[in-house]
Amino acid sequence: MKLILNAQAAETVNRITTAQGVLDAFNRIADFFTSVIVALAVVYMIYYGFSFLTAGGEEKKIGEAKKNILYGVIAILIIILASSAFRIVGGFIGGETDSNSSQNQEQDFNTAPK
Repeated sequence: MKLILNAQAAETVNRITTAQGVLDAFNRIADFFTSVIVALAVVYMIYYGFSFLTAGGEEKKIGEAKKNILYGVIAILIIILASSAFRIVGGFIGGETDSNSSQNQEQDFNTAPK
C-alpha cells in the first residue's frame, strides 16, 4: 500500500510541470473540497430533517428546522454553481477542466491507430 501511494505521489509531482498540470492539480483540489462540502451539507440537512420530524408540533422548532433545511439546499446550489463557474473559466483560458484530462490524453495517444 505504501508503495502505491508513493507511486501516485510521484506521478502527481511529475504532472505539475506544465500549465495543464497546474489546472489538473487545481481541479483535483476543487473536486475534493466540493465532495467534502456537499457531504457536510447533506449531513446538515439530514440532522435538521430529523429535528423537523421530532419537533412534536412546536412551531418554533418546525420553523427553525425548515429554515435550516433551506440553508442546506442553498449551500448545495452555491457549491454546484461555484464548481461550474470554475470549469467554465478554465475552459475560457484554454485548459481542459476535466480532472482526468491528462490521463484521457495519454489513453487517446496510446490507442491511436499505427
